Amino acid sequence: MFGRPRLGRHRVGIDSTSVSVGDANVSIVSIETARWLLDDANAAFHDPDHPCHRFCNTQDTQCDHLTWEQWQLPVPFLGRQAKRGLLFLGFNPSFGGEVGSPRGGISLEAYYRYWSDLPDSAFAERQAQLYQRYTELGELGADGAFQLGSDALAMDAIPYRSATGWDAWSPEIWNYLKDRYTGAVLRECAPRVVVTSGAWALWCLRDLVADLASTLPEALRLRDWQGKVLTVATEWGEASVLPLPHLTAAFGVSRDDRSEFGRRLHEVLSTSTHEEIDFGRG
Repeated sequence: MFGRPRLGRHRVGIDSTSVSVGDANVSIVSIETARWLLDDANAAFHDPDHPCHRFCNTQDTQCDHLTWEQWQLPVPFLGRQAKRGLLFLGFNPSFGGEVGSPRGGISLEAYYRYWSDLPDSAFAERQAQLYQRYTELGELGADGAFQLGSDALAMDAIPYRSATGWDAWSPEIWNYLKDRYTGAVLRECAPRVVVTSGAWALWCLRDLVADLASTLPEALRLRDWQGKVLTVATEWGEASVLPLPHLTAAFGVSRDDRSEFGRRLHEVLSTSTHEEIDFGRG
């Protein structure tokens, strides 16, 4: 297993040495995890040999040679708490023209606060269709009142932003990130229920959870497992996995489909816990 080193080279425009966020982490995802990813993004942008340097090009759709200050940074997580023990896991975030979305040069405190404060802010990304679908699914699963970022967290297996999933995938990128970042966030969140969005997200979770790998074939077909609840042993305890297709309209998910997925999520949440508790790091 890889360690989680602090990256020291190419530290351009980042002040991550002092962070005034009180005497505790704002989110159940630690500020050290956000620090590692922000440092890594700095190295990835400035070092052509870094495994994630390719993400510089995936955002430069106009061939304008994006500067560090223009580049949209990776998304470490969305939210502050997971009161229902629920985590939505996607594959990788897209990028767009959100004015406030963190870019190179932001301080660690501002970066960490931006993604932690989803429930309380005019968060630009919360208008993205996928996050709206997460909220809709959560409302169906919780029978009403539900807030993404408070009742459930969201994250992506690969946090770097790109135009398409194909731009984000390579064995080198996944092997570099899966223990350093993805596995670390999962352990900190310690979810009781994981909803995967799309085949790649499910495959990545399978690669991280040995008990899931013993159930799902490596060459899995999502339609064979979609909507089925898989109970598995993980590093942080027992968890229920609900594999779903990618929830945006581009993937042909209808309103009826989403209603059925909400019903399945309600069943899982009802059996996994009967009360709202804060799950996460001890």
